[in-house]
Amino acid sequence: MENDHKKVYINNAIWLTVLTVVELGILGISLPKAGQVALLLALAATKMVLVGMVYMHLRYETAFLRRVILVPIPLALLFTLSLMYDLPFQWAF
Repeated sequence: MENDHKKVYINNAIWLTVLTVVELGILGISLPKAGQVALLLALAATKMVLVGMVYMHLRYETAFLRRVILVPIPLALLFTLSLMYDLPFQWAF
């Protein structure tokens, strides 16, 4: 059983590495800033879920506890994306 846990950790580390390389590749693509931010936020949320499920052992918890912890992530992304509409404006404070 110990090898099974090692395999899960290694697979997760590989996926996190691949997602990080993809994030770095997005910076080299000529996209509008809003598009880059949206893609980077989506990848960051994916990485947060991977870390939470594997390294914080949330996949072994009850469904209710997983929802309590993982529901704020999409809400934070929605909030951030809704604030992106203010990017073109330069507010003088």
